Amino acid sequence: MFGKVAMLLRTFNQLKKLPVYLVNSTDVSVLGSIEDLLFDQIGEIKGFKIDVKGFLQRDHFLPFTVPFLLEEEGLIIYSRDDLMPMTADVKSYYSMEQRHAMMGKPVVSEDGEQLGLVKDVYFQEHAGTIEGIEMTEGWFTDMTEGLKQIKFHSGLSVQNDILIVKNT
Repeated sequence: MFGKVAMLLRTFNQLKKLPVYLVNSTDVSVLGSIEDLLFDQIGEIKGFKIDVKGFLQRDHFLPFTVPFLLEEEGLIIYSRDDLMPMTADVKSYYSMEQRHAMMGKPVVSEDGEQLGLVKDVYFQEHAGTIEGIEMTEGWFTDMTEGLKQIKFHSGLSVQNDILIVKNT
């Protein structure tokens, strides 16, 4: 019963647009929503891009290192001070849909064989790492054969807007 540890994998598409709640001892308020997932080239999650309600300075960065709780209903944070401005360093990270976006990028083998286009990523929230990539080969192939998944590992590199999977 306790011999195996379940590894909860989530996808970016499950998180996109989820509300972000600020919870403190006296109040619960909705700050905004999850807009993007930010990560580095080796698949380490750096944080979330948060669209904060308001007219000015809406985009903020929530580092993956601050305390938060990720639930089906939304992302819970405990201090508004944990939200940081989108600095140049933060903007240099890879993301799913914004700057340096992975969504829709081609995935090819070292031999040049096209494997598909990035449709989603799977990540392990407690470890803070991207574990896999979900790929599409087009609507008809997806319907007849299903989506493909590959493990995100050190044999994956990003070059000129293409994800290259090293042959194993």
